[in-house]
Amino acid sequence: LLIGGGYLYTLWQLGHIKKINVAGEVARVGNQPFNILEIGSDSRAGLSGAIAAQTGASTGQAAGQRSDVIKIMHVDPNKGTVTVLSIPRDTVVTLLANQSLYGKYNRINVNFGNGPSLLAETITADFGIPIAHTVVVSFLGIINAADAIGGVYMNFPFPAKDAYSALNIKTAGCQLVTSVTALELVRSRHYQWYQNGVWRTDVTS
Repeated sequence: LLIGGGYLYTLWQLGHIKKINVAGEVARVGNQPFNILEIGSDSRAGLSGAIAAQTGASTGQAAGQRSDVIKIMHVDPNKGTVTVLSIPRDTVVTLLANQSLYGKYNRINVNFGNGPSLLAETITADFGIPIAHTVVVSFLGIINAADAIGGVYMNFPFPAKDAYSALNIKTAGCQLVTSVTALELVRSRHYQWYQNGVWRTDVTS
């Protein structure tokens, strides 16, 4: 009963995850290695209240979506290994579509405006990497994922802040990062830390 109940509960939880159809995906073959495309989207869909205002969703400043994070997770069931390849969002590739808008060559993240299909197809065409599954995580997805696992402990050697993302770590040391703070942290591009009485800035954005 416990095993059966656990199985049904898992299916019920998985049923709440929104499914997407991605053109160009290839079917898995037995226990052969396969690739999962992981996309971190800057979509503000589903945000409300103060979080919507903070991220520009309530004013429409950042309409649409862009693929700020692109990773390929290579899974080898036989070896029991998982390796991850990161493709920087500004990597210049040969575009398969929208060339009248962006030219023949442009940054890979312009492919994501209408969804993940064109991005997946471009990765396969430009890098020879077949995609079996695709996962897209929005801003709201970051918040929900952080809360679902009970947060992540991170060590901050110094107090830290980012006026643009609203990050505000008031004390140094190990902190449990959850919910909106997780989003503020991953969105930080103007990170500052307080060291020896001075606020210092990470100029690498």
